[in-house]
Amino acid sequence: MAVLDTSLGAILIGTFLNVWLYGILVTQVTLYYSVYKRDATWIKLMVAWVMLLETLNSIFDMGFVYRYSITLFGNFPAQMHSHWFFHMAPLMTVTIAGTTQGFFAWRISRLTGCKWISWGIALVLLTQFVAGAVTTVGAWQVVEFTRFGELKVQISLWLVTSAISDLAITIVLTWYLHTHRTGFPKTEDLIARLIRVTVQTGLITTLWAVLDLIIFLVVPNPLHLLFNLPLPKLYSNSLLSTLNARGGWGDDSMQGSRNTTGGISIPMSIATPRTHEHQLAVPRNTEGVKVTDFEENSFEMEESSKSRVRQSQDIEQGGYSVHELKHGGDRPLSSDVELKL
Repeated sequence: MAVLDTSLGAILIGTFLNVWLYGILVTQVTLYYSVYKRDATWIKLMVAWVMLLETLNSIFDMGFVYRYSITLFGNFPAQMHSHWFFHMAPLMTVTIAGTTQGFFAWRISRLTGCKWISWGIALVLLTQFVAGAVTTVGAWQVVEFTRFGELKVQISLWLVTSAISDLAITIVLTWYLHTHRTGFPKTEDLIARLIRVTVQTGLITTLWAVLDLIIFLVVPNPLHLLFNLPLPKLYSNSLLSTLNARGGWGDDSMQGSRNTTGGISIPMSIATPRTHEHQLAVPRNTEGVKVTDFEENSFEMEESSKSRVRQSQDIEQGGYSVHELKHGGDRPLSSDVELKL
């Protein structure tokens, strides 16, 4: 009975968290499709794929809870055996996590140009997926909750590789953003926000997977399910929060451009004297950045060449454009600095 109480209690609370996070995900997906209409088709399909998997995952979890709390109520021997709803959880979790982490790995490849980093992460993701699939097969074979300890190797490998992937992605993205600052205040603020979002989303999934693993290894009963069942929702929400976070970078001028242009411009105005031609000096060895709505060439940060001072023409440096104007009167000098992720 003690084992049953712990098992069902952990499953119930884990399902509560799963469904709660599903509600947040629905809100994020609705926001995404209503705002970022010009995103690349494959990005939209990826979001739809994740949403489909998460919907099935929540249905399976709720069906599992209903079966054990209503259908099998009072049938203690039957309640000691798991169900295929529950068996599918590991496979669905690694599929959702793999989709999210694979997207960030692709993002790293486009940002850094270092294919070996992305291939290394892809190898870890493949190991994670295989471990999750083997765990699902093992759950079908073991059936009884009291015997789930026999799957220690498979589950440990799955959660360890998951945490490694999350940590690697977070470190690489944070390092790259930190080393590609521009020197312009607004752009610096954007990069700081990007780093903050990257660290927050990456560390949440990493710590959650580590907690799941520790409790699984230390506590003999299925208490770890409290952390395991909501895990896929953390991945999908981290993906959508990253996609939707683009709307919070910049001022009112960004409104509407998300639907009408391929990128989000962050204007920087500098007042110039009435009687002087303005010459804009761009700091040397700075990299410009561009924020786009994830069209075909999105999630890309291109390094600029050495900065030059030019008059009466645009400076185009790997995604960083500065429009210079000659003024006869008191007209502002505008420069569009955009961050392409």
